[in-house]
Amino acid sequence: MVEILRDKEEVDSFRDRVDGGVREDSVEDFLSSNPLIDWSRVEYRKYQIDIARSSIDKNTLVILPTALGKTMIAVYVSAHYLYMYPGKKILVLAPTKPLVNQLKEKFSSILRIEKNSTVVLTGELNPEDRMNLWISRNVRIFFATPEVVKNDLERGLSLEDFSLVIFDEAHRARGEYSYTKIAQAYFSHTSKPRILALTASPGADKEKVREIVEKLRIENVEYRSEYDEDVVEYVHGVEMEVKWVEFSENYKKYLRILKESLHEYLSRLSEFYRLEKDIEKISKKDLVKIGEEISSKLKSRETKHKGYLWNALILQSISLIIYHMIELLTSQGTYTLKRFLEDIDKENRQAYKKLNNDKRFRILLESLKENLEDHPKLKILLDELERELKNNSSSRIIVFTQYRDTTEYLMKILREKNMRAHIFIGHRSGSSLHMSQKQQLEILKMFREGFIQVLIATSIGEEGIDIPQCNLVIFYEPIPSEIRFIQRKGRTGRIKPGRCLILVTRGTIEEAYLRKAFRKIKNLRRTVKELSNELKHDRIINYMEDNMEELKELEKNKQRSFVKGKVGCEGDASIGGRGQTLSLDSFLKEKSIQHQHVSLGKLAKKLYEIVLTYGEKGVNSDFLIEELKNCGYEEKHVKKVLRRLLKAKKLHKEHGLIFPFVKLKYEKSRLAGEDSLRKYKIFVEKILQGRAVVIVNDKWRAVVSSEMNDEMIPLKKGSEYIIVGRLLQVNGKLHLRLYGILRKL
Repeated sequence: MVEILRDKEEVDSFRDRVDGGVREDSVEDFLSSNPLIDWSRVEYRKYQIDIARSSIDKNTLVILPTALGKTMIAVYVSAHYLYMYPGKKILVLAPTKPLVNQLKEKFSSILRIEKNSTVVLTGELNPEDRMNLWISRNVRIFFATPEVVKNDLERGLSLEDFSLVIFDEAHRARGEYSYTKIAQAYFSHTSKPRILALTASPGADKEKVREIVEKLRIENVEYRSEYDEDVVEYVHGVEMEVKWVEFSENYKKYLRILKESLHEYLSRLSEFYRLEKDIEKISKKDLVKIGEEISSKLKSRETKHKGYLWNALILQSISLIIYHMIELLTSQGTYTLKRFLEDIDKENRQAYKKLNNDKRFRILLESLKENLEDHPKLKILLDELERELKNNSSSRIIVFTQYRDTTEYLMKILREKNMRAHIFIGHRSGSSLHMSQKQQLEILKMFREGFIQVLIATSIGEEGIDIPQCNLVIFYEPIPSEIRFIQRKGRTGRIKPGRCLILVTRGTIEEAYLRKAFRKIKNLRRTVKELSNELKHDRIINYMEDNMEELKELEKNKQRSFVKGKVGCEGDASIGGRGQTLSLDSFLKEKSIQHQHVSLGKLAKKLYEIVLTYGEKGVNSDFLIEELKNCGYEEKHVKKVLRRLLKAKKLHKEHGLIFPFVKLKYEKSRLAGEDSLRKYKIFVEKILQGRAVVIVNDKWRAVVSSEMNDEMIPLKKGSEYIIVGRLLQVNGKLHLRLYGILRKL
């Protein structure tokens, strides 16, 4: 048995108190003074203790922005279970070996346990050696990738002796990913399973987040954003910047060839398969769906004339390949496109063979071989890197890109510029360009120690890797996934403010990807909050079902009541909010309480804020309605609020576009030759009782009192706006008469 550094009498005493029903504050006191933790190596943060305490007796999903210490929460909870259950073990899972090793190092540096009581299990160990370690009485904490554990479960591994399983990067626990198989096995092996799931973002899609909750049997969600009071002092901030690039004439020529080819193949596809949209409107996502439909019909025995469908499937595949080529050209450049065309030349798949026989693509490949023109992004990238390293030669920079060929090309260019750059990619069987897990760990070590200045990484660098000194993160292309966006951005700003730069090509799919990621990030908080409320509601139901007889007895005797899900004050047994009572029998019968109350005031504010982001340009009314429907509002409510705001002269509609009404007011003033209304840029410096202090045009400080503010939404501290107003002198002080906001910057 491993010898843990602690006082046995103290442990037994504490266990006795827990078994007898320890108070919640005692758990908190113990969490913050656990003798298994080397407190000299810990920066005490109360929110981490609060979240750990909440995770002790419930399967918990912790959603915490990067650099706020998810790993420390895992350490606190693990220390509690090690202390309370000395005969049990803990399993810590992470999707990549570098992350597994990082977690092991963190745990080992803080926990006061014997060195041989932690172990990393990898596929490099043969299965027999791994099984011997699994059953070892010396090892208390196992760190592993999910594939290793899944394989060992299939060989007969039992998780019966594990008191806690930790899933890092828990947003992966969906579909057929190994996390789901491990969770299923854990629940079947032990009578008292406890799960701690950690992620920076579970995603904004409610159904996908619900799948994570169901797969891991989550009972409790602990969520903090960077704006919450208990974490804000630890947030260092990341300055976000988007830089736009324009195509050269050569790139436009190549793009024209690809788009014409795509149009032709889609037209031929429409001859064999009915398309739901016009050819010009078919997206990559639509093509994937069409491919799934055709494949499904080909598998069906009832389908006749399968020859037509086979032709359609080949044309769909070719169209999808051309779409991919367009993305490579627009986001990566001619080098990556050339490499892809060369790889096609070696493939035997029928779709690739047909493309190889298309003269346009052979001519395109020859043209690229003769003239490899760099993507316009490359110049901006080099300028940014040179500026950063000139200002701070010890800077660490990560450049993210989706494609391995691009990492290789960028490394070559940066090294020619005398920058210490290296690629950081995953292991892929069959690929000539890959890194072993050992190489990955070596590269990370060199990056941390400063031997490498610029790390050029694919998606493997996005999750969990902690480089405290990383000053700058660059997206070589935007990505539509909010999870990956948050992960990439989170590699900087960990111990001091950082920068994040996104390179975007105008007039391409990259613009849509950027908008999509931003929209999903905005929806994340709402999704998590709704799901958290659902889980609290489920816990009330479960409590009542588990204690049904006792509760009915309480109701019968009217000695105590069940108010808001807790046994407490005298009165009838009931549940509900203010002034709302539901009988216990009705509640148990229905199993849920459904409330549907639409706050038109809240919707009006949301709608108005969207319009302000578009300002004088206006926003299409149909798009506005769809945007709010995506936020969960019903179309009839959106239209009702829109009509009210138009009638109240808060908004103005013209040629199908919606504007702030003050735009019309300003234009009429100018046409009439009046000079009383002017446009100003303001920065809100302070919000005080009944007034705001603003900086006008970066020059003057002025006061906006509530009596001189016609705007329907409150000004926010730290925000910038373009407004219509007048500057006035009142008692020797400069005041701003605010007629309305034209645009929020």
